[in-house]
Amino acid sequence: MDIESYLRKKQALKKHFRADRKLCTDCRQPNFNCFCEHIRKFDPNIEFVILIHPLETKRRIATGRMSYLSLENSHILKGASFSGHKKITALVNQPGYQNIVLSPGSEATNLTNCSGKQLREHFPRYKKLRVFVLDSTWSTANKMFKGTPQLHKLKRYFYVPTEASNIRVRKQPSSNCHCTLEAIHHVIELLGPSQGFDTATRLHDNLLKPFNWMVEQQIKRIKKNKNWRTYER
Repeated sequence: MDIESYLRKKQALKKHFRADRKLCTDCRQPNFNCFCEHIRKFDPNIEFVILIHPLETKRRIATGRMSYLSLENSHILKGASFSGHKKITALVNQPGYQNIVLSPGSEATNLTNCSGKQLREHFPRYKKLRVFVLDSTWSTANKMFKGTPQLHKLKRYFYVPTEASNIRVRKQPSSNCHCTLEAIHHVIELLGPSQGFDTATRLHDNLLKPFNWMVEQQIKRIKKNKNWRTYER
């Protein structure tokens, strides 16, 4: 490609990227991509702490922040590691809470096939359940965990997805990998009843509404403009 053709293509791409676009102060998305009107907050009776990697904040479908905006009493903290982080230390040491980490590993407990009785034994109602979630790529999540020693003493849990992720505009490591929002939704599905949350109300499906809307918006944009180089623009 000669320099003149390259410059023409670069100029065409700039128009689509809308360099002068403004960001919503809540969802941090460009105004044309703002999903705030689709947010319906609810209380799952589980407190979530979302540790979001700086790279995730720049993604078009940043499901960690989307989850935070949807969940009552949730927290979101940005960083690549949180060693010595005062708020995390305070949360981990707060009396009356059972703090756990959603993270696979050889020492983690699989929630998938636990019976209701087993879940009640793992998560007694006399303690408020708090779940730490690492919002990052699979390759950097392990580094985040290692760089946050406050989490090392917490019990680790994971689940095995029963269906593929709906995040069709981002490549997942495998078909059974879920994004952060889908993981939180599934955790509520599994653990909500043990915490007094009635999953039959489907209130936790409120998480999926802005997520599904955003995915469809991205797919429409990709189909409309084949010049987009990646799904993450």
